[in-house]
Amino acid sequence: MSVRKSFDHRLNEWLEEGPQVAPHDLLHAVLEELPSHRQERRRLLGWSWRLFMFTVARVGVAAAAVAVTAAVIIATRQAAPVGTHPTPTPQSSSTFTSKFYGYSVSVPPGWKALPAVQRWDGTGAPDIQDFTIDLFESPQRTARAVLLTAAPTSKDLAAYVAAGITTGYLAHRDTCPAAQHPESVESITVGGEPAKLVSMNCGILINVAFAVHDGMGYRFLFRDEGVQAATDPADKATFIAMLASVEFK
Repeated sequence: MSVRKSFDHRLNEWLEEGPQVAPHDLLHAVLEELPSHRQERRRLLGWSWRLFMFTVARVGVAAAAVAVTAAVIIATRQAAPVGTHPTPTPQSSSTFTSKFYGYSVSVPPGWKALPAVQRWDGTGAPDIQDFTIDLFESPQRTARAVLLTAAPTSKDLAAYVAAGITTGYLAHRDTCPAAQHPESVESITVGGEPAKLVSMNCGILINVAFAVHDGMGYRFLFRDEGVQAATDPADKATFIAMLASVEFK
């Protein structure tokens, strides 16, 4: 199947199913459908995903998709037809190297890695809908996933963890009030560096590993929509193995 047909097929399937959240990799594909000229790409990236979701809520999924498609067509017509920009595909290697965040990690068998499109600015607590995350998805799609963001910090590990817990609570207290008082905070290692693992039950399992390396604060978040608890042995084993495989650059 050609890239063009594959993209159209994915988009049509999504519209027919009528979900409220588009697959992360489909959103990447929408972005990459635009020409790689800076001005057009900056305009679409400037139209934040949160604004897009607001549009979905107000006018419906189909109308919002038409708006995105129209933006793609307009930008394509305005740009000179100089080649095409390849549609991003999950990395086939078992080792993923981040474009923005200075680390590599071993990806569990069957999982796929989707790189961030934009660098995180260090504010807020990005979730699975953000383009600033490196996203790792299990074969069951959003059932299990790992999200990674990183940004410069002057804090030591203890202060970084405390700030991360507070920021996470403020950003997600409507869906996860338990984030204010995690069920457990334990010492682990990430890439051989001291780190903290914070566990909480948000109606789904949320585990966050915080690490600080060479002036960069790292936030690895593991989520499992199929577990209504703060901890799960299988999930923890998978997460710890990924964290142990991290290599900071």
